[in-house]
Amino acid sequence: MSNCGCGCSAHAGENAKNKEIKKPVVESSCIGCGACVAIAWEAFELNNEWISVIKKLDNYEWKHVEDAVSACPVWAIKY
Repeated sequence: MSNCGCGCSAHAGENAKNKEIKKPVVESSCIGCGACVAIAWEAFELNNEWISVIKKLDNYEWKHVEDAVSACPVWAIKY
């Protein structure tokens, strides 16, 4: 592995591929208030039963997910 001294390495791309995706989880206590959808519509949607579900994405970073977790009135979203 080569190192240019800037903190990167020749295998940086491989490390990114192997990094586990941090994905939010909506628990059964969801009341379908829609706060998560209003805050992080790129990551959440309401299903036919008006319960929040996570959209399938390759990356949940920069999608305001942490703000949605904090806004949930019944703490039904874990990250």
